[in-house]
Amino acid sequence: RRLAAIICISEAVRENLRAHGIGADNLRVVFNGVDPARVQPGRSADEVRQACRIDADQPTLVMLGNIRRWKGQEVVVRALAPVAARFPRVVCLFVGEATEMDRPFEQELHRLVDELGVRDNVRFMGYQQNVADFLNVAQIAIHASVLPEPFGRVLLEAMAMRKPVVGSRGGAVPEIVIDGVTGRTFPEGSHEELAACLMDLIADPKRARRFGDAGHDRLVRVFSIRENVART
Repeated sequence: RRLAAIICISEAVRENLRAHGIGADNLRVVFNGVDPARVQPGRSADEVRQACRIDADQPTLVMLGNIRRWKGQEVVVRALAPVAARFPRVVCLFVGEATEMDRPFEQELHRLVDELGVRDNVRFMGYQQNVADFLNVAQIAIHASVLPEPFGRVLLEAMAMRKPVVGSRGGAVPEIVIDGVTGRTFPEGSHEELAACLMDLIADPKRARRFGDAGHDRLVRVFSIRENVART
């Protein structure tokens, strides 16, 4: 109550604060922003594909973020089983590392990959300095957190690269990804719904590109760093 203003990075954060008894009078929503001109690959697409062992004509998905249970990598691996049954050459790149605390979960993921028979469809790329390199070679970006996401900067990075996003519907994600316009959303934790969304976009690459272009336009209008600075 002593503060002139509290900046919330999404409506989801604002509502969470209100639910915890913080009055709304000094809560101001200012979305995080990025400069799309700064989200640029540092390596050629051919170089990245070679490092990932993928061909240019393979359907490629990417999930950015640390390997953590709440981030939803398990949901994505489970979704890959039906996707790979329909599109056997599909590949999903997991870009991010696990902390020591998250190593047991990472090991669980590897066991699940083998159990579901999707080892050929998965690449664990570990920590990478420039995520744009991997967005550049992917057709679809995935966001699969199973807990409400306060914002999700990786969504903006994908939009900056004109990639359609398939994101779980919790937290701030629906404020960023417009279902059926800039990507698709699905219920948190539902690997069946995630698989359906992915298969729809893989089967219709023109629609996927339209979503990606619309996402870039929305980024420039709503989530640019200029807009963030002006509102702040």
